[in-house]
Amino acid sequence: MRTHVHYYGHSIPDKITIVKTSGIPGNLQIYGLDSGTTINYAGGSDFYGTIYAPEGDVSTSGNSNIFGAIVGDTVTLSGTGALHYDESLAENGPSQGFTIVYWQEN
Repeated sequence: MRTHVHYYGHSIPDKITIVKTSGIPGNLQIYGLDSGTTINYAGGSDFYGTIYAPEGDVSTSGNSNIFGAIVGDTVTLSGTGALHYDESLAENGPSQGFTIVYWQEN
């Protein structure tokens, strides 16, 4: 089952709780659709999904690992967590007309 969250506005409400995910990044897609949108993921639970906010600011903090992909005007990763691009998104992720050309993980 795929879940799509579309958000119009200048910031996501203070708290959105994601209770259970499938562990498949393509199954949770969050879209920030306005310029000025701010999306912040904080905490200790790993996130499996995609965040697409090409005109917004996306940030993560804490020790959460992100499994999936993030697109934002600015993307800031802080804390001890890491971003792991899921290669299956190239064929099964959200279609936005972009192609992954290069990425690097440490």
